[in-house]
Amino acid sequence: MENTKYGKRREGRWTPIRAKAQGTRANPNSWETHLVRKRWDIGLLRALSLRIMMMMMRRQN
Repeated sequence: MENTKYGKRREGRWTPIRAKAQGTRANPNSWETHLVRKRWDIGLLRALSLRIMMMMMRRQN
């Protein structure tokens, strides 16, 4: 169970960064890059929130 969770988190964290890099390289001034950047921010926030949740759970135990 822990393994699958970790895998999901890693996948979510790494795929958007790669997409962002490709988008910026292709065309820096386009709405696509804006959307990708937005998605990257959301992914980062999700990863951070997950980490905070884990910390809270550990503290309770």
